[in-house]
Amino acid sequence: MIKLGSAEDVKIMNNIMDGPEDEAILLYNTRNVLISGNKLTNCDTGLITGHGCESATIKLERNIGF
Repeated sequence: MIKLGSAEDVKIMNNIMDGPEDEAILLYNTRNVLISGNKLTNCDTGLITGHGCESATIKLERNIGF
């Protein structure tokens, strides 16, 4: 699982996430995040954007299982 908070201009790229207990990625108070080329298996929830996220600046591309 990746938890990211109070961050800006972050790239989460080319990871294999197998069976995270809850969500694979949890973001809060973040903006300008690129999530690209990741593979998620054995998990129901790929991404949760929590309080304070600028959703319009969070980009998902070329991911599998999200």
